Amino acid sequence: MIDYLRNMSDEKESKHVQKWFLPAQLVRGLILSIVLWPIISLLGDLSFGIRFLFLSTLLFFYTDFASAVPFNNNIEGFVYMKPKYMKTGSFWKLYLETFMYSIMIGAVAGGFLF
Repeated sequence: MIDYLRNMSDEKESKHVQKWFLPAQLVRGLILSIVLWPIISLLGDLSFGIRFLFLSTLLFFYTDFASAVPFNNNIEGFVYMKPKYMKTGSFWKLYLETFMYSIMIGAVAGGFLF
């Protein structure tokens, strides 16, 4: 077991995660939206295609590639993870999934926000 993570087999630690998971995600979303607030009116003036491209790219780079959590498909992982965990097969699978989510959310957000 990794010592710095909560043990989901421990009932007390599991309840803490269950209690705080959704509120933490809502706070994260609020913080990300506050960062974008100054440019929201500018995005409304752009065509759907440009909004879609901007939001999809932003989502991809902020949430995956430039994430501060070390994983085998981002910059932090390259710096901190041991080479045996840097598998190229999983790298491409993860990027494909992240790319698909970025495209879907960029399309939905670009269409429904304005």
